[in-house]
Amino acid sequence: MMSSVPICNICLTDNITKSASVWCSECEETMCNDCERQHGRMSLSKNHKTIPIKDYQKLPSSVAAIKQKCVRHSLRFDFYCVIHNEPFCVSCVAEKHGTCQKLKPLSEVVGGVKSSAAFTDLEDRAKDISTLIGDLITEKQNNRTSFGVQKNEIISEVQNVRAAINDHLIKLETDLLDKFDNMEKKQNENIDNVIEKLSEMRKKVENICGDLEKTKQHPSNFQAFFGIYELNKKIEIAEKCWMSLQTDQTMNTFNIHIEFSPILMKFEKDIKELGKLEVKSSSSK
Repeated sequence: MMSSVPICNICLTDNITKSASVWCSECEETMCNDCERQHGRMSLSKNHKTIPIKDYQKLPSSVAAIKQKCVRHSLRFDFYCVIHNEPFCVSCVAEKHGTCQKLKPLSEVVGGVKSSAAFTDLEDRAKDISTLIGDLITEKQNNRTSFGVQKNEIISEVQNVRAAINDHLIKLETDLLDKFDNMEKKQNENIDNVIEKLSEMRKKVENICGDLEKTKQHPSNFQAFFGIYELNKKIEIAEKCWMSLQTDQTMNTFNIHIEFSPILMKFEKDIKELGKLEVKSSSSK
């Protein structure tokens, strides 16, 4: 579009600067109000059509730049060559279009162009493309907005996976502790049985110790001699029982240890990420 403020071309030839109010496409000049009135009175230009300068400034620059006079001969275009797809003046006929077979009067070619089927088709095509582009922009905007929704969905999925893993680990932990309680209970029962057995043995030995002390204090050596003989047999039995305990597995010290599943031990080392994010594309509608 035209952006600068136009000045009257006619006044400018007299070194007068006045703002233009209209544009004559046939004269290809801007005019102020005074020059427009004179332009309308002259026989050569009274039928020229002018447009307000504001409308002229709204024209696309590519349209406003189109000249209606031949640059080479400074003559008005009167003909159109279909072969070269260009307008030309009378002087151009001999120079360039002498052998061209499809020459038409320019007025015949451009007349009614704004209401022609070709112009209407061009408008429709432009509107269709604009609509398609607009739809695609909307789709892209929706695509950009959808990332927020996708992020929330992924967060929810990750939280669900984490919760499922936590729940499963809690269940495994509970099962493990239940097994520990059962194992502890069984070992305690075994230890209690061993303690009871040892306590009975110790009680017998302590009784022997008591009998030896009493025998030592007895005044009769005869009774002491034969009493020691009997007590010695009891001590030998106690010693044999003690020696048998050295190979009795129930006398071992028991500890409960845990050996973690290899998968759990590799969990932190091998699992570097919860999942792989990737961008998947699909064709636009």
